[in-house]
Amino acid sequence: MYISNNELIIVGNGGKILKSFDGGTTWSDLTTGIGGGGLLQDISFINDNVGFTVGWFGDIYKTTNGGTNWISKISGTDKALFSISWINSMDAVIVGNSGTILKTTDGGNNWIQKSSGTTSTLLKVIFIGENTGWAVGYSGKILKTTDQGESWILQNSGTTIQLYGISFIDENTGWALPWSGSSILKTTDAGNTWISDSLNTNKILYDVLFTNYNSGYLVGEQGLLMKTTDGGNSWTSINTGTINKLYAIKAYNQEHLTIVGDNGIIIRSTDGGQTWNCLLYTSPSPRDRTRSRMPSSA
Repeated sequence: MYISNNELIIVGNGGKILKSFDGGTTWSDLTTGIGGGGLLQDISFINDNVGFTVGWFGDIYKTTNGGTNWISKISGTDKALFSISWINSMDAVIVGNSGTILKTTDGGNNWIQKSSGTTSTLLKVIFIGENTGWAVGYSGKILKTTDQGESWILQNSGTTIQLYGISFIDENTGWALPWSGSSILKTTDAGNTWISDSLNTNKILYDVLFTNYNSGYLVGEQGLLMKTTDGGNSWTSINTGTINKLYAIKAYNQEHLTIVGDNGIIIRSTDGGQTWNCLLYTSPSPRDRTRSRMPSSA
């Protein structure tokens, strides 16, 4: 999911790419150049025109006109790719199945495989600043880089549960999200140590987002949305008006937030999470993450 003011772009099953110019009220189909069998998992833009989406079978697609047209790029792998993060206009990192890490240094024209030191599937990658980034995934894996993704070190998460989400405010303070729903991990020392805090839910969790040191959000199955205002020490459930799985949450700024989920569900807030508006895109379902990337017990 990509957000820029009132513009949103979301991806999902069947190579589906949708764009809205009015905050999600209406949508345009931008699937030109995307294979119909594509299972797209993530999307990220360098600027308003140049963006990339990634998916299963090593799929990487690039647009140079805001998503109207897409061209396939060679990834050098057939592994499923789940997440992409841009460091600057030239450097980006993609993570995926079997510990796959790909990096570009030329704006996405060429992608080189980097050693992750693990065969565990990596589900999410983020960067804070020019050099420092984290990737999380199966078996509780947390990887950190301090050289723009050239090399990665394994951090001790203290869990073997799949980690679906990660969010950092600065290079020291961040949160990682086990999918089991019983806890959330927090670090205040750049990931050298991770402390587990209990959550008052037993639902499966799919994504975490913090917009500042105090305000954060979790989304998960059965329409779960939770908010904290004290840095994750306590969480309050918010009624979303849906029982669909909610897979991803992104913020344009601290006031404008968007959630996407199963069956075309799109939920938006324009007041910092105080109120939420549930929208519906009908047929086929746009998803920032497809059901096929979830574990069999989900």
